[in-house]
Amino acid sequence: MDNLFRRQIVASDRCNICKTHPEDILHVVWGCTEVANLWKALTWAQHAVSPPPGDFTNLFSSFLQVRDDYGVEFFAITSWLLWNRRNAIRLDRSTRPLNQVLSVAGEMLHDFLDAQDEVSMTTQVSTQPHWNAPTQTRYKANFDGALFSSTDVAGLGVVIRDNVGAVIGALSMRIPLPQSVATVETLACRRAVQFAVEIGLHEVIFEGDAAVVIQAVQNREEDQSAHGHIVGDIQDQVSFLAFSDFCLTPRSCNRVADALAKRARTGPEFQVWLEDYPQDIAHLVMAEVT
Repeated sequence: MDNLFRRQIVASDRCNICKTHPEDILHVVWGCTEVANLWKALTWAQHAVSPPPGDFTNLFSSFLQVRDDYGVEFFAITSWLLWNRRNAIRLDRSTRPLNQVLSVAGEMLHDFLDAQDEVSMTTQVSTQPHWNAPTQTRYKANFDGALFSSTDVAGLGVVIRDNVGAVIGALSMRIPLPQSVATVETLACRRAVQFAVEIGLHEVIFEGDAAVVIQAVQNREEDQSAHGHIVGDIQDQVSFLAFSDFCLTPRSCNRVADALAKRARTGPEFQVWLEDYPQDIAHLVMAEVT
């Protein structure tokens, strides 16, 4: 909620569970009353964190010092489960009961170690019936920008699909007119990355039809162009993803993102659709799927 509030997607940064504190990363995985009792069940975890952490980086650093075998891995998996559970609650999706999180984390760690041909695991984890971790979905995020010189504004459009082509998120945003087309396209790319992170995705392929943007993001060297700082922001943001790639796509395959960008000219300044999209562009959505 803290991330969404700072980007003006929601009206409040308050935690929807405890209603009293801003919901940042540390609150989600450690500070909220909902999860505090969960960690209290693990004595070794409580001993690892002293004094109380000021942010998630400090919390994770504390667990990096844990000498018990696989303690840091168990913490990382549990945090990942808690983070995704909160996103599912926010999106009104079904969630696993909180009291099952630790046992699921243990089973996932066992599965990982088995895959690595480890002989045994000495960390103390609950042994519940085997649970198969879901296969990670790789999403595709298309982005585009549009300039409206007569009104000194520009539009950004983003559409994100799952591996079967179903739309899981769409975005249309109006911004002040930048200095160049390349800057608009770069801003659209950055908004696509931010959107993917905000809705909790982990593996995303980003597609745009501006070669200069794709080449700039793929180039790991410092960008000295007028929009180089935006490229740097993009490269920082993708560090939150487990996998990312940037691909050039023909304009004919980027029509939905283009329509969403152009929609910003006369529509609301900022619109987001989750698992939905504007019905007036349904024909473009279906055409790109087929």
